[in-house]
Amino acid sequence: MQLKHLILPALSVLASGMAHANFNIEATSTASTVIPVDGGNLEFDLKIKNEFTEDKDISYFNYLIFPDGKHYNIDAPLDLTLMEGEQFESPNHAFNIPNWFPSGNYTYRFSMQDKSTGKLYLEEFIFNKEAKGIRLFGAGASQTCAQDDLGIQCWGDRGKYTDQGLYNIPSLSEVIEVSLGYGFSCALEKESNRPNCWGDFASEFSEPYLVNPRNMVSAYRHSCAIVDSAEKIACWGVFTDGVEDVPVTSLDNPIQVSTAPYHSCALNQPTSGNNFVKCWGNSKYVQVPAHTNPSFIASGSRASCMIDQGEVVCWGMDGYYPETSPALSNPVSVVVYRTTACALDDNGLTCWDKTADNIIDAEDISQLSNPTQIVLSYNQKCAVDDEGIKCWGPNADKDPVPARFIFPAS
Repeated sequence: MQLKHLILPALSVLASGMAHANFNIEATSTASTVIPVDGGNLEFDLKIKNEFTEDKDISYFNYLIFPDGKHYNIDAPLDLTLMEGEQFESPNHAFNIPNWFPSGNYTYRFSMQDKSTGKLYLEEFIFNKEAKGIRLFGAGASQTCAQDDLGIQCWGDRGKYTDQGLYNIPSLSEVIEVSLGYGFSCALEKESNRPNCWGDFASEFSEPYLVNPRNMVSAYRHSCAIVDSAEKIACWGVFTDGVEDVPVTSLDNPIQVSTAPYHSCALNQPTSGNNFVKCWGNSKYVQVPAHTNPSFIASGSRASCMIDQGEVVCWGMDGYYPETSPALSNPVSVVVYRTTACALDDNGLTCWDKTADNIIDAEDISQLSNPTQIVLSYNQKCAVDDEGIKCWGPNADKDPVPARFIFPAS
């Protein structure tokens, strides 16, 4: 299939939803408006009725508006003469959307031109091609970012006044990791040994050369990553807490690292025995509770949490971390920011503040359908579910989720 860029003529247009001035036009989807990752057919019916009191010569054509806003012809314009009161019907269209089309929201547009006046009349509907998977990134001071087939896009309220790592994203290829700090964001590209960072504060430090870096995380003015070199975990930046004094001798096989403004932690999987957690940085934040065999860790602001034997256990600065956690069913991940934590388990998503009995955001969470990812950013939470990305909290409406990450209902 060959698509061609469409350049619309400089003519007056009557858009969908407006009175069609004696042309009745319909473009109706007749099947699901969600196209699978591997591609599929977009099915629809077309109708045009001439309600003028005279015969009309028209041209009609179809085109797609891709998620990046570019217009592409589906076919060449076709000419048609409609007698007074005549209706043209073209049912059972099946336009194939191939697997190589990028994911995101598309607009199918049916366009008709009245040759006697030059006016264009439009009808359209939106459909979505599913992504191989949206990846959601949070924990920045103000920014939230997501990645799909089109690349990375970030948003956040405080970035309106200075580039907090939201804008000027460099050209990136095969991104495998993204981490968000305070005033900067970073990405790791496949087969690259040096992070690529952007934002106003990215210039404060030089991205180091790393040996097979992975599991990169960022916080205040620093970042860390697991590496295949003697130090096992490399940290860099302008803030010393959580950067210096990595407990190298205690970490023979780190499998996850987390970081916050004043401390960092690592989950270690030794060659024999159970997993354990080690933290370093400001002494107020690194007193790890007793644990048996943790499987996941997270840090945010003044707190850290781990999943240990099916329970979420948190620690941090007195008064600034979740002191108890609710009973969960096989939790697989947790995020934390000060006293607030959220976890995904067999029952979906649960968020709480300070204590196990203080469950929060129940109404917002009830609107989610099969949530798979959750992040906490400045004054908002965001999750990925069957309908894309949804955010809630005081800042959620100040800079909404980009439209390409919101899927239309089937």
